[in-house]
Amino acid sequence: MHVMDHDMYSPQEVRAILDLFEGEIDIYKKGPEKSLKIEK
Repeated sequence: MHVMDHDMYSPQEVRAILDLFEGEIDIYKKGPEKSLKIEK
């Protein structure tokens, strides 16, 4: 997993990196539990 600080990269670099991943990652907290959901 990677967290990207969009302020450190140009919009073109951010888009190029995000375009490599063909899916969706959701991280959320529900009560005391944290969940990671990955869909392709």
